[in-house]
Amino acid sequence: MAARNESLLVVIVSVLVVVNAIIMIPASAQLTANFYEKSCPQPQALLDLIRSVVENAAWELHFSVSTFMTAL
Repeated sequence: MAARNESLLVVIVSVLVVVNAIIMIPASAQLTANFYEKSCPQPQALLDLIRSVVENAAWELHFSVSTFMTAL
């Protein structure tokens, strides 16, 4: 019974981690886009925006994987 509860907990945490990543990556990209649009409308800003979005996505993926591994 304990193994079944543990498996259910792992599944629930895994689903929550995936949902978190799906929600947070576009949200952080939009926040970053809004910041750069208002603060520095220059050609270099697009490259900075792309770099920032990739960094945010990498942090979200890192957080999701570490949360999943902790749950195991």
